[in-house]
Amino acid sequence: MARTYNDSQLWARFIGTLRQAGCPSAALETTARILVAAVRVQRNADRKTIAPGEAIPAALTAVYDLDGDIWDRTPPGWLMRGFNAEEHETQAGKPATDADLLGEYGPVTQLAPAP
Repeated sequence: MARTYNDSQLWARFIGTLRQAGCPSAALETTARILVAAVRVQRNADRKTIAPGEAIPAALTAVYDLDGDIWDRTPPGWLMRGFNAEEHETQAGKPATDADLLGEYGPVTQLAPAP
């Protein structure tokens, strides 16, 4: 299977740093997600990473989110692969729009094919 990264701890560190720097509370989570996307761009030069506020290219059919969960593009929207109600929040089991996926679970990174 293709490698994914769980960047939730990095995201939490960015939130703490931004809070200490005086970033407005309303902007903390989104700004931290954008910073995680910047790290992923450097880490994964061979894959497309999309931050909140950007458009997910139509050609991408599978991506992984901030926590490393995989999402597949389907006709009603993005669906979490292997969704388990005991492990994930209920909302993650419903189709997500591009904006919802990026805002609630992103950034997202293109799932690389298995080697």
